Amino acid sequence: MKLSVIIPCYNAESTISEQLDALLQQKISDPWEIIIADNRSNDNSRAVIESYVKEYPNVRVIDAFDRQGPSHARNVGVQAAQGEILVFCDADDVVAPGWLAALRSSLDEFDLAVCRIDTKELNQETWVSRLEWGEDDTAVALETLEDHRASYPPHLILVRGWGFAIKREFHEAIHGFDETMTAGEDLDYGFRAQIAGARPTLAYDALLYYRYRPQFKAMMKQWQNYGKHTVLLRKKYEPKEASVGFWRSWTKYFVGWAKLIWWLLKTRKKEEFALVMRNGAFRIGTLQGCLQYRLNPHE
Repeated sequence: MKLSVIIPCYNAESTISEQLDALLQQKISDPWEIIIADNRSNDNSRAVIESYVKEYPNVRVIDAFDRQGPSHARNVGVQAAQGEILVFCDADDVVAPGWLAALRSSLDEFDLAVCRIDTKELNQETWVSRLEWGEDDTAVALETLEDHRASYPPHLILVRGWGFAIKREFHEAIHGFDETMTAGEDLDYGFRAQIAGARPTLAYDALLYYRYRPQFKAMMKQWQNYGKHTVLLRKKYEPKEASVGFWRSWTKYFVGWAKLIWWLLKTRKKEEFALVMRNGAFRIGTLQGCLQYRLNPHE
């Protein structure tokens, strides 16, 4: 059974070599390919990728120029892919040894497999990550399948674009990623796949090194977008009877702001400041989403 690893790429010249090197060192018995979907990169990404294409016959690069966004790039990548199993990862992370084999073996019994992540390896100088490591200085990881479950209806497993595998039949059944979404498109994809019957699992031995956005401004924009699109996902999937009352939900929302401001006033470390600001950006995005989609905040 052939596998296709699909990577959406936009301006990743500084990171994609590390990801491709890690992928090319994967040991797997099945025939497989790597497809990089260039999504209008205007840096030196294409030249970096072409150097791999020339050296490795199972690496291909295709144009995904018609529309900006990872959803479009992934969909175009699938159209060019030959595999019966589709594996997705990003151009700025790095897969650990055994990652691909673990995802592949998980699909012998299941239809959709998500991986664990390590937030330390690639983020030694990132403010936020220093606060997220445990007392034993280890990285945070999504250790169980339940760690991936959505806290809001439909309470299904959260699928992240940074690393998962799925049988092609389910991708085609749900017509791929929703290209109208600029964030949360991977979560939406996972929800629709599971609603269509895909059985999810955690490939515990599939570990991926996750890279945070290095620039503070980029991190804030990312988390604001997460907040907004989390509301959109609730709008799409949460039954009306599951929503709570207007006053109760908005009171809890503003109490949350008060707690965040109190935390900010007590903050003395720049790492903690970054974490507070990240949470604030998410709450701002949540407010934008609630106003745009006419939905009360989630408790």
